[in-house]
Amino acid sequence: MFFNQRIFNKLNDYVQSFNTISLENSIKICLGNDIKTLTNQEVDTLKTNLKICEGIREEYVDFTISNCIDNIRSDSSHKKKYDIGIIYSGDTVAGFLIVEIGECNATPFTSTPVLNLICTNKKLNTLFPIGKALVYMYVFTMYKYNDRYSHGILELARNYENVRALCVYYKFGFREKISLKQEKCFPDGLVDNSSITIPMIVDVRNIYMNDDTLINLVIKQGETLKVQDINSSEPLCNRNIPNIEKQKMIKQRIQNLNSIMMMKQTYTENQLVEVLKLNNINQIKDKNPFHLLEEYSVDNIIKMLPKRRTTRKSIKRKNTDNIHELPSKKRKSTRKSKSTRKSKSTRKSKSIHKKTRSKTKRTSKYNLRSMSKKQ
Repeated sequence: MFFNQRIFNKLNDYVQSFNTISLENSIKICLGNDIKTLTNQEVDTLKTNLKICEGIREEYVDFTISNCIDNIRSDSSHKKKYDIGIIYSGDTVAGFLIVEIGECNATPFTSTPVLNLICTNKKLNTLFPIGKALVYMYVFTMYKYNDRYSHGILELARNYENVRALCVYYKFGFREKISLKQEKCFPDGLVDNSSITIPMIVDVRNIYMNDDTLINLVIKQGETLKVQDINSSEPLCNRNIPNIEKQKMIKQRIQNLNSIMMMKQTYTENQLVEVLKLNNINQIKDKNPFHLLEEYSVDNIIKMLPKRRTTRKSIKRKNTDNIHELPSKKRKSTRKSKSTRKSKSTRKSKSIHKKTRSKTKRTSKYNLRSMSKKQ
């Protein structure tokens, strides 16, 4: 089994201290080993109680829960590929996570436990940080096993629109990794270049990880794990940016992600090199343009997009050569819009017409006077 109750000493201490304050809905953590002895009727009840996920396909949730519990309760120990962690508030399921080995068959993640599914009960009003505790259980376990695993991975459901989950993962060191979008790993969106999920990865050998820093991410407000990545800021988690601006960011970043996926699927190496040259992205020394496209565009464009509130950076398709442009420095456009040109032209023509009429009028008056004098 993946989870081990014995390594959760600090989390269990926090749960106990919480329960001394909140006696009505005490928190309890159950793991996969705890459901091995359940009766069939209890298992059916548990499966029903676990259906608390929102924004995820119901058939996928049902399939994953059934597979997980059936696999844990099976007699064959060498085929264990799932584990589950459940947090109860009283007798109600407050949240759970499912880990699966083999969900990603791409090298080097074929034997990596993947955070397959995580859900919290949004209808349940509890002061206990359910979501953060669940992510902690996964990251901390991977950290304790970092002699076997170097990274933990997951898919963020509903991509950038799922800001709350994105920021919890970001807090624990997860960062986007578009290269995991492939047939053997997270294939969602590869066919139609329209992704509803975002692959994310965390380095569990991060020098800033230790028992104290990780539990503090659960207990303390405003804590975020440091990572060895200079391009790691997440503007969607910046509380100083207004929500209306974040909505614009989300829309733009989804478009950019879909464009990048299209390029990765259909562009040749020469076309990618042309994209990079077109946008003056030649200061990064890398011989592999596919790798460069992934790292530069995702980490420095999609994720870093709006440090300025008024930014309008995007990846555009040129009609002439069908090339997507990565955003370069914003230039002031000297060309006026069609409506502006039209209105100015109309005003100009009206002004000229008015002046002409006035001049004609004055000329005709002068001529009449001249004629009268001559007479």
